[in-house]
Amino acid sequence: MSLSLKPGETQRIRIDYTGPAKRASECWSLVVVETPAPRMQANGRQLVYNVRSGLKVYVAAEHLPVDGEVEGLSVARTVTSAGRQQDVAIVAFANRGARHFVTKGRVEIRREDNSLVQTLELPPMYALPGAIMHGTTVLPELPKGKYLLISIVDYGGSEIAAGMYAHEVR
Repeated sequence: MSLSLKPGETQRIRIDYTGPAKRASECWSLVVVETPAPRMQANGRQLVYNVRSGLKVYVAAEHLPVDGEVEGLSVARTVTSAGRQQDVAIVAFANRGARHFVTKGRVEIRREDNSLVQTLELPPMYALPGAIMHGTTVLPELPKGKYLLISIVDYGGSEIAAGMYAHEVR
């Protein structure tokens, strides 16, 4: 189906799903919006192009399971654009459910006595069913010693996923 609008016109669009009422997994489709750009002329030549934007539309029944787990937590040494070394915590999160979701997470840095050093927010991770997503956060400069990194990820399920990593600063 298609719809054409004149410049300045607006139109509300409703998209109906006509598939089976009970699905075993979610499905999706793409709504494409095409905007013709004005013709541009230079030196007797003409350039005509269209800009296409896609909007992904998901259909997910409420009964579909939401499940996920932290598959790994590690630390990697990276180099900034200024040439300075920094440590980065990397959280690998797996979507084990049947619908997509967006996570909210953090990494806690704890000392050997379990006292909290700092809490670092993770960027949201968008996870499709069966996908493994990676979230990173830059660790602060820590004094020499042993630390425990704990990743805590809320994916909207009945539980919160977590992972641990023993980190030593030498």
